[in-house]
Amino acid sequence: SQGQSYAISNYAGTGKTVTITASSINLSTTPGTAVVYISDGLVPAPPSPPPTPAPVTPAPTIASCPGAQEMMEVQIQTDNYASETTWTLTDKCGSGSVILQGGPYGSSNSPFTSNVCANDGQYEFQINDTYGDGICCGYGTGSYLVKFGTAVKASGGEFTSVEKTTFGTCGSTPPPSAPPTNPP
Repeated sequence: SQGQSYAISNYAGTGKTVTITASSINLSTTPGTAVVYISDGLVPAPPSPPPTPAPVTPAPTIASCPGAQEMMEVQIQTDNYASETTWTLTDKCGSGSVILQGGPYGSSNSPFTSNVCANDGQYEFQINDTYGDGICCGYGTGSYLVKFGTAVKASGGEFTSVEKTTFGTCGSTPPPSAPPTNPP
């Protein structure tokens, strides 16, 4: 059954114990499918899947932003181990406060979207994976996408424990004015 591990001692006369873990089983299709992990004791097995969490209430969708603000949107597609994924979006101008954050997630291989209205500025997006294998591609095909307005500012999924992307600038410098002209 799902989450169950089976150990085979002295596999093929090698003296090694091989462990087979059923990560997920889907019997709703014909033929049914399963994801299994096989460990020979030398390579650590992936963590066992988390228990099924309570339903998640989706964040409200913001239709438009006031004034000069733009929509900052973070899209996360979780991998097989959603509970390992967390992220923050930090305003690097002024207070350095976290303006948006997410995870750990309770639903594997699922999309999540968070958004907030934000001013033009400098921001740092940091995504974390507690197991150290990123969110793509060893144990699922997770990904992330960060947009400010319609512009993509960060995207990916293949990393180890942490990936950071800084984008934008603090403050705006007006263009230099032309020097006065001397009358003829």
